[in-house]
Amino acid sequence: METQYFIGIDISKESLNWAVCSANKIILEQVSGNDIKSITKTVISLQRQLNCKLGTAVFCMEHTGIYHTRLLKYLLSRKAAIWLESGSQIKYSMGDVRGKNDIVDAQRIARYAYKNRDEIKLYTPPRAIIEQLDNLLDIRDRLVKVRQICLTALNEQKSCEANKTLTKDTKKYSAHTLKGVETDLQTLEKQIKELINSDPQLKSLFENITAPAARLCSWGWYCHCG
Repeated sequence: METQYFIGIDISKESLNWAVCSANKIILEQVSGNDIKSITKTVISLQRQLNCKLGTAVFCMEHTGIYHTRLLKYLLSRKAAIWLESGSQIKYSMGDVRGKNDIVDAQRIARYAYKNRDEIKLYTPPRAIIEQLDNLLDIRDRLVKVRQICLTALNEQKSCEANKTLTKDTKKYSAHTLKGVETDLQTLEKQIKELINSDPQLKSLFENITAPAARLCSWGWYCHCG
């Protein structure tokens, strides 16, 4: 079925801005909550106003971490055409756009989809194990940042020769956090490794990626191995 409508969606934590582009013109705009009930109501409303079937539209949105989860879940359940694109790619393609708000961003995404309609890249949901691995890696990144914040505070006080009492207090109240973070990181990394090893495809990919680095490391090219 030929695509007639290119629906750009700007996503935030609490709300969604929708803009419909057809023949390079924005013909319809709506705002909804970012919850399944509101999303369902909006999609049905768009179909009614456009008098179209879902198969004649493509829904384009930027990667937004977890905020697009509900929208993706609903659209996948309806077997809708989904285009998930990076924000940097859309910005580069469209150039400078006057104004900066959710409505303008939704229009920009819709026009991007129309402009690049011959190069559409439909979204295919990843395997469940990939989603789980992505989530674990995101958690690991956050824990590493927490550890770095605590260590930075300690190092700054030491380097500035701060009051010993202040340094002692910082060390005292950071120690418990650092210990907990280190414990969580060890447990998390063990789970990540077990998850990778449980899947032949992931295990093979991981080994292919890490083996050359491991060999170089053992030869002392990248680090001093003693």
